[in-house]
Amino acid sequence: APLSAEEERLTRLMARKDLLGGIATFCARTFPATAPGVQDAYGAWQAAHQTALDQAAVVMMARSSRSDAAAASAVVRDEQLKLQAWTVGSLGIAEDRKPSAADCETIGRGLKLLPEIAA
Repeated sequence: APLSAEEERLTRLMARKDLLGGIATFCARTFPATAPGVQDAYGAWQAAHQTALDQAAVVMMARSSRSDAAAASAVVRDEQLKLQAWTVGSLGIAEDRKPSAADCETIGRGLKLLPEIAA
């Protein structure tokens, strides 16, 4: 069965958690001086969304069939594109070069400005 609007929102949120966590880890490993700012911002984002992330984990476990996974994968890919568009459009981070320490700092500052996922 297709994902409901709420299941899609929660799947997008979980995708953001994973994508932002990957960015935070990359920044901390590649540019250690940026680690506190990026990791604190990511931690604050996670804390602000913890209830919904817990709900998302339940949805992900309940919707584990092959067709559910295919539907969720499409949502995750779409959310990744939206997050990339946000980093370029709202934060001004260029996609055509390797990330820099300044980019990591910009993401750390910008996370509080990341728009919520519409229900």
